[in-house]
Amino acid sequence: MSDRFEAPTLRGTVAIEFGVNRWVLVSIGNDDGQKQIDTRDELTAYLKERGLSEREAGELSEQAWKQRPPHAAEHVATPGEGLVAATGISSGKMLVLGFVVVALCVLITLYAFVWH
Repeated sequence: MSDRFEAPTLRGTVAIEFGVNRWVLVSIGNDDGQKQIDTRDELTAYLKERGLSEREAGELSEQAWKQRPPHAAEHVATPGEGLVAATGISSGKMLVLGFVVVALCVLITLYAFVWH
């Protein structure tokens, strides 16, 4: 979790904490809620869903997003994910990487048997 961003609003104190894998914990007074959020605009929309005014949601999301740690967007593997999804690398890139590994193995084998 990141450092806690807090600000007073008409609905009470709002606290925002960024976790890994895009999870954001928003506490408004004693009411907690969490959601995976990719952008500042999504955070603004979530704050509005939680009852803040358009102006407050926009201002708070802008301030909090500036304090968002870089690790908040990192992907963390979960037990239900496949091996490729758990790496955070797209399927296409994994396929290309697989072809490169196979090609290197073939070249090394050819070198070992043909030139030695």
